[in-house]
Amino acid sequence: MIPLILVASDIKKTATFIKDFIKKNNVAAHNVFNILPKNKELSISQIREIKKNVIFAFSDLQLIILHDFDKASYEAQNAFLKTLEEHHPLIQFVLVVRSYHTLAPTVVSRSKVVYASAKPPLLPEKEIVAELAKFIKSGSLKILASKQFQTKEEANPIDLFDKIIYFFQTKLINDYKASLIIREMLRTRAWVLNNNLDPQWGIDHILIFIKKTYSSSS
Repeated sequence: MIPLILVASDIKKTATFIKDFIKKNNVAAHNVFNILPKNKELSISQIREIKKNVIFAFSDLQLIILHDFDKASYEAQNAFLKTLEEHHPLIQFVLVVRSYHTLAPTVVSRSKVVYASAKPPLLPEKEIVAELAKFIKSGSLKILASKQFQTKEEANPIDLFDKIIYFFQTKLINDYKASLIIREMLRTRAWVLNNNLDPQWGIDHILIFIKKTYSSSS
């Protein structure tokens, strides 16, 4: 079965979706597995353990739910790719995330994105898109003072990270440097989430990284 990326804003919405899925697909209780992050994020060791446990043949549908998958490191996400592609047909993976824009593009391309509610996906405002496009061309660090890139302007500071990631995901086909920036964004976002770092520091860091990336001739 194709893996699902479940975009859910809270635990209650996740639980409702999973309950409905179990009922609709007649999944036995003993075939439902919830994988929770250890030490704040899903680790490579957890991914490897999952890979070992799904190599067997199954006669009934197995539902494997990876909670907070968007907190997994870039390396852990990549380690999971082959399993997402080649798992047994009676295994249904559900990757629970707050925003799929924070996932590695290779994970998204191998999955189907579904929403736990009718809430539309988080998209960057036109002003953010325009400023980032201009910034890539000019490299002017005046952008650091722009109110569009101040985390205090966001109800949830992490939303600003997700909007910037989405902008660069749209550039992946024609701009190889976008993948470098997305990777650094994922790392920086994880630092902020898992180490209680100042979100504004993270945004400033990534803007400087963008400048250096596009200033490089390589």
